[in-house]
Formats: sequence, structure tokens, C-alpha cells
Amino acid sequence: MGCCFKDWFELRRYFIIIILGKVANSAIKSNLDANNVVVCNVHNGAHWVLATGYSGNNILVNDPGFSTTSYALTEIVDGQNAVYKVIAAEEPVNKLREIKNTARGIFSNLISALED
Repeated sequence: MGCCFKDWFELRRYFIIIILGKVANSAIKSNLDANNVVVCNVHNGAHWVLATGYSGNNILVNDPGFSTTSYALTEIVDGQNAVYKVIAAEEPVNKLREIKNTARGIFSNLISALED
């Protein structure tokens, strides 16, 4: 965050960041379409990149460690994609409640699936 924010705590003054969990590669595109932030795990689990879009089966990325601008879905570690919802701190509280309820639903479904 070098240029704009000193640390994550400062970032939280301007944005609400909600962790929605990890998703399979098959869910990357739908999360990008939903305007969620998706961070993908690449290089066999050794590196993380920010997904910025997609073209076919390629995920477009901002890769701070390499000059790579996209990865094929097969190059991304399946199930290790972190998904976040980010909203401006000044948005209405009811939007935050809606996101929390969505996150609760996702985690409830995950727990149910694990218990089966």
C-alpha cells in the first residue's frame, strides 16, 4: 500500500473490508462480475496476485512480483482464491448488513457441506 496508506489500520478508516472466504477457480469470474476483490494464489502456492478481470480462461492480474499480466485458470491454485467485499466507509449501514448476511450465508453453507 506504499503510496497511499501507511498500513491496513489506516485503510480501514476509508473502507470496510469483509472477508468472504476462499473459492474454487470456477468461481473467480463470477466474483469479479460481482465486483468482489479476488486475490489468487499462483506459482504452486508461492505467490499471490490481484485479479483485475478475465478474458476467456485467462485471469487478468496485477502481479507485484513479476511482469505477468494474466494467468490461465490452470496456473492458479484451485480453491486458494481469497475473496473480499470492499465498500466505502461512508456507504449506508444497511449495505454493510446485507454484505454480512451474505457472508453468513456463504459460511453456513460451507459448514453444512463440511458436516455432510
